[in-house]
Amino acid sequence: MATFHDLRARFTRALFPRDVRITFRINRRVAPDIIPIIERLAPGHHEAVTTLHAVLPFFRDERPVTSIVRGKDIMLYEEGPRFHCGKELYPLGGQLFVDRAGWLNLGPVATAELHGRLCEAIDTAAYRWISEHNALARATPCRQPRVRAIDDYLARLEMEAAAAAARLAESPSDHV
Repeated sequence: MATFHDLRARFTRALFPRDVRITFRINRRVAPDIIPIIERLAPGHHEAVTTLHAVLPFFRDERPVTSIVRGKDIMLYEEGPRFHCGKELYPLGGQLFVDRAGWLNLGPVATAELHGRLCEAIDTAAYRWISEHNALARATPCRQPRVRAIDDYLARLEMEAAAAAARLAESPSDHV
């Protein structure tokens, strides 16, 4: 019995025989950018399919999302790609979701300004937390690997201890 990949390959070969030649007329200004993409898509193997899925949003009616910043009630979706305009870097636009209100469409300047403010707020909150917990002394130059079997178990124990401490703080103290 043929596998799904064999059937797909046979179907593709039947629709697109190897002796078919395709000619493209490309503007010289965009040719250095377009020709490598066409060469990657032409073979039809897994890398070509992956590349096709990566560039598809650029050819649809929607813009690809390049960044998502999430809060409790608000999410900013930055749509790209980003372009240099003078000394600034601007996305194509963005959408802001506000809980219980809906979606706001943002232009390139508003999206860049809001994204910058949100990034500054994240940095400020993170540095404040680091200084409050004196955590900078524990920092290492490299990202630490995780041993999932041990680290996940310890994280679960820490969560259970925090939940128990919260419950203990909420209950009225009967003992002295």
